[in-house]
Amino acid sequence: MTLERGSSLVSTPSAPARMPVESEVLEAFEDVLNKMDLPPDKMRVLRNYDLSKKWDLVKDQRKMHAVTDPSVYLEKLSLYLDKKASKKVVFLDLKVSDFSIPQ
Repeated sequence: MTLERGSSLVSTPSAPARMPVESEVLEAFEDVLNKMDLPPDKMRVLRNYDLSKKWDLVKDQRKMHAVTDPSVYLEKLSLYLDKKASKKVVFLDLKVSDFSIPQ
């Protein structure tokens, strides 16, 4: 079962992701390696993994990343933000900074 959340698709635990064709696995694996910013010797070790291990690494990395677009969180937070309080804080910050310079 796949649910749509924000702008990303999320697989539920009850529906394990099937391994795509080899070219797609290798492309996703290279993306994961590039994001990990590993030294070349470690990358060589990982590149020697068999295809199923590479796919497992791709799946694990996908689980670790946020699945919802950050703008969704910002929109939800803005609904709870008191607009008057935020303006007052900005005003107070400006007022404090005006008086903080001794003359």
